[in-house]
Amino acid sequence: AFLVRSLAEARVMDHGDGTAIGAGLALAALHLQRLRPGEKVIILLTDGDNNAGDIAPEQAALIAASLGIRIYAIGLGSDADLALLQEIAGSAARTYFAPSAADLAEIYRQVAVVIACR
Repeated sequence: AFLVRSLAEARVMDHGDGTAIGAGLALAALHLQRLRPGEKVIILLTDGDNNAGDIAPEQAALIAASLGIRIYAIGLGSDADLALLQEIAGSAARTYFAPSAADLAEIYRQVAVVIACR
């Protein structure tokens, strides 16, 4: 209940220049929770590691999982924390690495195929 209240009161741009992966995931899970029943997926794209926000990414991922939401995590560039992304996604099969933005189209195609096949 505290997390839901906190997210409902959160303003999206309160984290400055940092990367608030946990807050972003928790906010996405909150929005998806309100939708009608069915398959729910979050696709996380980040170029760094979590260095802002009050919610740990691992905690947000557990919340999403408890709501039946699957996370696909994509790390972009050399600063992406792939170990963290794999923990967030809960599976190496749902973790991707894009060395550059040019690689994203193929990764999004792969994710779309996997989601459509479920």
